Amino acid sequence: MLKVQRLWILLSFCAVSIDSDLFYAAESDPISIECKTYIKGGIYEWLHNNQKILTVNDKSGMTQKGNIPITSKVRALGNLLKISNLQKGDSGQFVCKVPGHPDDVHTLHVISVSASPSGAWLLSAPAELRCETGQSSEAKTEWLKNNEIVHSEGVKTIKSVARSDEGRWTCKITTEDKRIFTKTLDITNVTARLGNSATLPCSLTPPNLGSLRVVGGGWKQMSGAQRKLCLPTLNASAGLHWTAEETHSDCEPRVKGLKGALSTNFSVTLLNTPNQTNPSKMCVITVLLTDKANQFWLHWKIWTWVGVGVLAFVIILLVVVLCCLRNKRMKVR
Repeated sequence: MLKVQRLWILLSFCAVSIDSDLFYAAESDPISIECKTYIKGGIYEWLHNNQKILTVNDKSGMTQKGNIPITSKVRALGNLLKISNLQKGDSGQFVCKVPGHPDDVHTLHVISVSASPSGAWLLSAPAELRCETGQSSEAKTEWLKNNEIVHSEGVKTIKSVARSDEGRWTCKITTEDKRIFTKTLDITNVTARLGNSATLPCSLTPPNLGSLRVVGGGWKQMSGAQRKLCLPTLNASAGLHWTAEETHSDCEPRVKGLKGALSTNFSVTLLNTPNQTNPSKMCVITVLLTDKANQFWLHWKIWTWVGVGVLAFVIILLVVVLCCLRNKRMKVR
């Protein structure tokens, strides 16, 4: 299988603590929830989904924790509840009880964004993107691809992965009170199945190179591979085209699509992709560019000097001829 990079998940969502009963926070982030009732030296009891988390005696500084899993990552500072490393199961209601005062109820939604599979995506195989905010949430979720809306729900199913599915996917969350949060996934490792063909994309943009032209380059195999592939190089003589290395006896001819003139598209197709024990068989291309404008001025200077030399020779020749004719006339007189 072609060598792939790991799938890096870029988080652009920050945990938020606001003066509201409704909270949204990202999975694995921390959050702080404040009990609206503050009594100096008071007693605060916190519940999560009707189960006791902890009881805090602000006067004595004593804290008594419950026996549910979330209690291992919560702590209290007076009337402030702090929770670390949020998980989807932490969503729900948080209630602060202070003797002699109404209960203070807060609702937390933990946002979870993931890709399945979480590693390499295989061409023509299914994949799924999930953006979840909890069953009771009324937030609107949308998927954006390269900043354009492509799906209006939290689950985006891709039946057959294509090379075009690479790029930046962003889950946009619009809450009930019109706050907007985003969380981003970068899909950078779409690859081929064992034994299938794989297109190695490479192109120059924009297509019009202006004053630049390609003078060399080609595909190269990264070090560490167990088998050597026959990879093409660029030949700029008599029009830009590939020069294949299929005549070498120490490499495997697995590349096709080498015929025809080239301009800005240097993609090739790798046949029968190597197995997973050869992960370093990934190709890169180096393209060298030269400035046509500089070449023009260089050529112009060369031809200018040639022209000056020819002109000087003609002038000298004319002077010699005129001198000879003058001398001849004087002798005749």
